[in-house]
Amino acid sequence: MRVITSEEELAAWRKLMNSSHSAYHIVIGFCSHRKTIRIAGDDYPAEVVKSRFLKLNSSHIEYVLDRMRENTTYVRNIKKYLLAALYNAPATIDSYYASLVNHDLYATTERR
Repeated sequence: MRVITSEEELAAWRKLMNSSHSAYHIVIGFCSHRKTIRIAGDDYPAEVVKSRFLKLNSSHIEYVLDRMRENTTYVRNIKKYLLAALYNAPATIDSYYASLVNHDLYATTERR
């Protein structure tokens, strides 16, 4: 089990757990008896998914919640969308913020 080490991390976990579908998605990742879990159309070993979720921290959760809040497109299956967003957060967060910094430093147009 993951140990929460700061008040900020605890607040982020509480925020995630209070959102409508979030607790269910995390439980699915940890409690599934299946050998594989499908994420974004690809099957991953359940242990890989569990390991990836255990690596999530408050920054990843905050990142996913902020991106979901900014999303203006229709999400047909929120369960799958959130599961994929949480799974991919550690791999995408650095690139996202680097892109924002580059835009703010060098772009001549406003961010949309």
